Amino acid sequence: MKIIYAFNGEEIFVDNEDYPYLNQFAWSVKYNNYYTSAYRTERIGDRQKMILMQREIMGVISDKQVVIHRNGEWFDNQKKNLIVIKKGEQNARRKKNYSSKLYKGVHFNKRTRKYIAAISKNGRKYYLGSFDKAEEAAIQYDVAANKLSGKIARTNKDLGIIRYKAKKKVQIKLEFRIKGHQMDSPEDRKRVKQLRSKILKLRTEYTYPIIGKMVGIRYQEIYRFAIGDRGLRSIAFEKLEKAIYKITTVSRKRRGPKRQVQG
Repeated sequence: MKIIYAFNGEEIFVDNEDYPYLNQFAWSVKYNNYYTSAYRTERIGDRQKMILMQREIMGVISDKQVVIHRNGEWFDNQKKNLIVIKKGEQNARRKKNYSSKLYKGVHFNKRTRKYIAAISKNGRKYYLGSFDKAEEAAIQYDVAANKLSGKIARTNKDLGIIRYKAKKKVQIKLEFRIKGHQMDSPEDRKRVKQLRSKILKLRTEYTYPIIGKMVGIRYQEIYRFAIGDRGLRSIAFEKLEKAIYKITTVSRKRRGPKRQVQG
């Protein structure tokens, strides 16, 4: 093993056979919340291209592949520590849950007061169940991570975030919840505008909590949608659209036909 010193003094471990080639370049270190990596720059035409050391060592040039560190240490660029995987699979190696203070793959649902376990794979998000304790949800995530990602999975237990003895075989059900597409086409925007208008008209007869009970959706979500504070994906939108249509139809029948004013 040889050591290459980055511009800021960081030590980077490489194999003996890779040292002569790599050491002819000036290396820097890129830091952020998600990963740290050694890199160099190369001018191609009028642009500067960033080249990551681990990709150069493994000869990876495809944008559909990434190189990760088996032990999680960015500075250990020996070949035995590098793995080439498909882009997107590196999420399995993520060290922590950046959107929460909880365990990796776990979030708290304020409405149900339950801890939700979920995991993503190849652009799909799988719901793993709701639990009374965060630790139970974390264990469920770990089991699913090992099943989906195998040797590259980095679980809560691997990271030392949680400790537990070997459990009996935990049964998991990978439930894929389809959310539909974003309502951003011209036709979709027109439907969104019409639905918001209908909801605001209903507000002259019903309060948001009552509308929420009638359609089976949290009234806070209906309110935020109606005032344009949030959008909905197609499946949730169509569910709300059908429910509002039924309510407006019933409301129209209850009011009866409009009286004609005779001149």
